[in-house]
Amino acid sequence: MKPAYICEYCGKIGQYDDILEHEKSCKYNPDVMACFTCTHCTIQPYTVNNQVMYECKLNIPVQKNGEHCAHYFQGKPTRIIAV
Repeated sequence: MKPAYICEYCGKIGQYDDILEHEKSCKYNPDVMACFTCTHCTIQPYTVNNQVMYECKLNIPVQKNGEHCAHYFQGKPTRIIAV
């Protein structure tokens, strides 16, 4: 049995090298400065195609691929982890 490693930010499970590389660009890693860790990002009370919807309080399109935003202000990660 191989050991499994978990992303410290989103809970993704995988092998050590994969997770180490993933954490560098994880959209829930505050160092990435993505929408999901910004104080302006909110979770919407609905889903579309079983996907949780997020919205920016500044009416800026939410960057789902982890791109930096000029209006980023670090807050708590906005995420839902299924258990």
